[in-house]
Amino acid sequence: MTHFMFLILICFTSSAMISADDGWIAVSKDKNYDFDLAKTSVEIKTDSKLGSNEVVDMWLLKGQGNGFSDWAGSVMLNFASTMQYRLGLCNGVWSDFPSSSKIPSAPEKVWRITMTRTPDVRMQIYCNDDEVLDVTLSSNTCADNGWDTSWNSELTKITFTKSKDTASDYYRPYTEKPKKDEDKTKLSFANSLKVNAALL
Repeated sequence: MTHFMFLILICFTSSAMISADDGWIAVSKDKNYDFDLAKTSVEIKTDSKLGSNEVVDMWLLKGQGNGFSDWAGSVMLNFASTMQYRLGLCNGVWSDFPSSSKIPSAPEKVWRITMTRTPDVRMQIYCNDDEVLDVTLSSNTCADNGWDTSWNSELTKITFTKSKDTASDYYRPYTEKPKKDEDKTKLSFANSLKVNAALL
């Protein structure tokens, strides 16, 4: 009996490892979340439909995150008839995503926003793991005065604005997904334990 319970415990633990909490955090508007986008990519879950004109408005903050005075840039997505984006404190106009972008029509989407400095600021946006935007900030792409100082600030927080953000439902820090072979190995191990336990 003890041996049987031990196997069940192992199966339960292994199963929990595979179906662990996915880490999504419900977005509270105008709340500051500790986050450095230059070090960790962020994922945002939305269920807005094209043509709804709902908007993702995520601000990048520096220092204590005291609103406009600590604003260091923003990433906006507009669910117009055609998906659009805007980078606050870079260029204040909406731009269509490149025509080559594969943005699905289904409402449920997971957006991943990645920022790198090598040393130029590079912004990449993914939708359901497909890259839909890759832009390097420069005087050619940014018309706003002081864009380089703002976007090269030491980032400390993100916030989703209550005044404009109508699309962001959940967010989480991005973690690289395990390779498919690793997933299969874990699943096979858990299944074999379940079979063994059932036979006892």
